[in-house]
Amino acid sequence: MYNEGRNSSDGDGGNMNNDYVTHPELKLSEEQTQRKLDNLDNLDNKITQVDNKIDYKFNELDKKIDSKFDLLNSKLDAQNKLIWWIITAGVVLPAIAYFVKTIFLK
Repeated sequence: MYNEGRNSSDGDGGNMNNDYVTHPELKLSEEQTQRKLDNLDNLDNKITQVDNKIDYKFNELDKKIDSKFDLLNSKLDAQNKLIWWIITAGVVLPAIAYFVKTIFLK
């Protein structure tokens, strides 16, 4: 820990003012700083893991939504084909029958 408001003497250099730290104090400060940096690295790893999980979930959701739209599009295509068959059967066939009747049965 730093000298907080007191002079220290370890027998080597006499009194020191608050602008300087001893080697043991510096070493302790470095260790504390390294532990804090290690904790930040752990936090960064956890954030990355959560981010990857969120990306995975969004990708899965995107795939599900795409499959639902694909299913809906295929149903609409089938319905459109059915509607065209109904129109063909309901309009074109009677028109052909009318022309055949007019041309051949006169």
